[in-house]
Amino acid sequence: MIDILLSTYNGALYINDFIESLLQQTYTNWHLWIRDDHSTDETCSIIQKYTNQYPNCISQLKDDYGNVGFLKSFETLLHSAHAPYIMFADQDDIWLPDKIQHAMEAMKECEKQHNQNTPIVVYSDLQVVDNHLNTIQPSFWNMAKIRPDLLKTPIKLASNNFVTGCTMLFNQASKKISLPFGKHALLHDAVIALTTLVHNGILVYNSHTDILYRQHNQNTIGANHVENNGKYIIYKLTHIPKILQTYERLYAQARDVFPISRLDFILTDLYICYRDDFCVYCDIQWRSIYSCAVREYIISIAR
Repeated sequence: MIDILLSTYNGALYINDFIESLLQQTYTNWHLWIRDDHSTDETCSIIQKYTNQYPNCISQLKDDYGNVGFLKSFETLLHSAHAPYIMFADQDDIWLPDKIQHAMEAMKECEKQHNQNTPIVVYSDLQVVDNHLNTIQPSFWNMAKIRPDLLKTPIKLASNNFVTGCTMLFNQASKKISLPFGKHALLHDAVIALTTLVHNGILVYNSHTDILYRQHNQNTIGANHVENNGKYIIYKLTHIPKILQTYERLYAQARDVFPISRLDFILTDLYICYRDDFCVYCDIQWRSIYSCAVREYIISIAR
């Protein structure tokens, strides 16, 4: 059994599409748990429609917390997940019919080599599409210039998470070591992936890209096309203080999970960025921006 956890907020435009894609899955041993984060549109009535129509496989988790944001909402759902396996879902994506099946096959193959107490997270790439499901980029990793094969240690993963929540399948062992989230947690997927790696768990690559990662103007978190994006470069140039703030927040998130110095955090990220065969933000222009931000950050912590 898999508990699929969906946090919703004003998702009326797309949530029908997502749930219908879930109902078309070839793997059927799952239960969808939905927590709505105080939506003001028709999301709740749509959820009610599906819980009434499919009471055996779709339920709503209700509480008195109100609007807590996506991180705390997913954490609340995660505390309530008791199935052997868990997945996260986003309200605006589309799951291709074999998504769960392929993820479970990768999980079962890994379990043949490890005992049931080993934390395991299965993850994959994503297909980036627009709000009409037209393909923007068949690979999110290529779009963002991400090389997961170079980010397999905790210190590297801490500043460059590549495990996206809606692609994840993980076991109870990963859940137990990840809860509660640290007080500096930013992203539920990053915390779980990093915690799993720190505790000698396994991150398993699922080579099937079975999710349509929909991009629209209401995304809480979206995909940036790094290469040849002038607006992106200009934004980074004019927001160096924000870059430094992001550094500090990522560092604090990592410190909640394992001991790491600021200097090691910075130098590792700098090493990743300047490798000849890899740069998360690979443009020549961005490298100069990145250097400036890092220099200012090192000066600030040295004061």
